[in-house]
Amino acid sequence: MSWWRRTFDRMTRRRREQDLDREIRAYLDLETEEQSEAGGPSAEASYGLNVHLATWL
Repeated sequence: MSWWRRTFDRMTRRRREQDLDREIRAYLDLETEEQSEAGGPSAEASYGLNVHLATWL
């Protein structure tokens, strides 16, 4: 891999990580809201989703 490609990858890595972080947070918020509407406590729903996501990643 050329030096300019490595430099470009380093410069864009942070943005990609931030985009992924926003996407995961949006997913967790949506799922927590859906579980809360189904009658579950939001704190338990949020915790359960975090645990599920951690095992999935």
